[in-house]
Amino acid sequence: MKNVGIICFAGCYLIALMMDLWRLKRPSALAARGEQMTLAAGIFAHTVFLYYRTCVYERLPLSSQRDWVLVVAWVLACLTFFLITTYREKNFGLFLLPGILILLAAAKWLASDDVYAERPASEAWGMIHGASMTLLTVSVFLGFLSGVMYLLQAWLLKHPKIPGFTRHLPSLEWLHRANCHAMKFSVFFLVCGILSGHVLNEFAHVRAGFRDPFILGTTLLLVWYLASYVIAYFRPFSREGHQVAYRTILSFVAFLLVLMLGFFTEHRHNQGPGNAGAPPASSAHTDDEPHAGEAPAFPGGDA
Repeated sequence: MKNVGIICFAGCYLIALMMDLWRLKRPSALAARGEQMTLAAGIFAHTVFLYYRTCVYERLPLSSQRDWVLVVAWVLACLTFFLITTYREKNFGLFLLPGILILLAAAKWLASDDVYAERPASEAWGMIHGASMTLLTVSVFLGFLSGVMYLLQAWLLKHPKIPGFTRHLPSLEWLHRANCHAMKFSVFFLVCGILSGHVLNEFAHVRAGFRDPFILGTTLLLVWYLASYVIAYFRPFSREGHQVAYRTILSFVAFLLVLMLGFFTEHRHNQGPGNAGAPPASSAHTDDEPHAGEAPAFPGGDA
């Protein structure tokens, strides 16, 4: 198991994407089956990798920035497999797999692998907070992709310059429903993440408030979501497919900016006064193996 690395399942996802592109050019039941098998192999290797990190290294899930990104990519990979096996004639992988590969690249070369500080009193709230932010990321990501697919499908229906391509995408009605559901779930998980983040701050005796750019960013993101719902309530026109698609795309851009604050700002999660003098973690570790030490912020903590 220890020989399974990020490159292994990333390669499987890349091959599945290439098969999806081939299937777009030449529809084939064999290519579709090959894509499913390759994606299943990637998910299996991905699962083994997460299991190895959790059990062998005795780490809790979502215990570092890298773990968090890897779990988001795993959830999206499982969802992609479900969609391509349920809707075999649609090319969902063409949109989902590139995003998964980008997340894996971020996990390998961008996200920190430093372990977050653990405290028994905040462990349960930490899991709630981590799960909420993970599902929020998945919801925002899916909303963005469904919004892009909606606009592309609408444009192709008006300008059929690529004959037959429209049948590879879901219908406008299906994509509109996916957009609406993605926004609803995003608001729910964002509220859960913000509330649980404040509880964690109470445990850690942190009083960052709006001085922390990440807290300010997540709060403004929630205000944006709530404002869009208020506008949609008073203006029925804004509930139409194109308007919802534009909002989900803008929400993704805003969330991406907030997420970058969590990665790049000096942001501490679950770190009270007792940890102020904690030494930095050692840098002598491989890209795919965890190591102990105090962590930079969880991308979604203290929200």
